[in-house]
Amino acid sequence: MRYPLTFYTNRFIPESAAGCMRVILLPVIFIRQKYRDDAGLYAHELEHVKQALRGLLIVHLLLYQFSARYKLWAEVAAYRIQAKHYPDDRRPLFARFIAQHYGLDVSEQAALDALRG
Repeated sequence: MRYPLTFYTNRFIPESAAGCMRVILLPVIFIRQKYRDDAGLYAHELEHVKQALRGLLIVHLLLYQFSARYKLWAEVAAYRIQAKHYPDDRRPLFARFIAQHYGLDVSEQAALDALRG
């Protein structure tokens, strides 16, 4: 069963992303239409929903916005879950995403090491 607040659209998604989780009263998942069948991407965004709910929404949002350490932890956790959904090892790709698209001062190697845990 899919999280009930999942929308397949190109709206509300940053240009460099395939999907995102936003809080609009409740957490909402947005995934680009062309990734509709990407179970890994869906699992990644669902993990962010779980993080938000565990973190009482506002606390999670504030930490994600203002704490690079928390943002890195949140993305590594979501990408680890996403990686389990593919037959090939996409962790190097995900490490590049983490290093280049989240405003974190982290190298690809450091992100890859974190993903390998």
